Amino acid sequence: MRYVQRAAVCFCILMTALLTVLAIPGMAEEIYVPTEPFTWDYLATIGGCAVVVLIVVQLTKNLLDKLVKIPTAIYAYILAVIVMLLATAFTTGLTPANGLLTLFNGWIVACTASRTYDAIAGKSVAEDDE
Repeated sequence: MRYVQRAAVCFCILMTALLTVLAIPGMAEEIYVPTEPFTWDYLATIGGCAVVVLIVVQLTKNLLDKLVKIPTAIYAYILAVIVMLLATAFTTGLTPANGLLTLFNGWIVACTASRTYDAIAGKSVAEDDE
């Protein structure tokens, strides 16, 4: 069963990476290839924001645990929403509609960052439930 779960996680990561890099024919006019490490346009994407959230959470969660006891998942969500709000404000402009949508997208980013870390660390979904 663990083999199937790990294969599913690897498949999801692979598909996310492929869809991030490759544009589906007819769905996009251009393929966005970042030429700088981080830009506001890149941070406004789910993949770009997930990378930043993953890095920042892993570098700061031990320090945060010493100051305030907050679950890492909630910390990742708050950070994801902040990064996406800033990226949206600096790219397309912040409106009530895309501000509310950022709350949902922040959840997707936090889940993506969390599961990516779990996959890199070799944790499986079954280990989290035990």
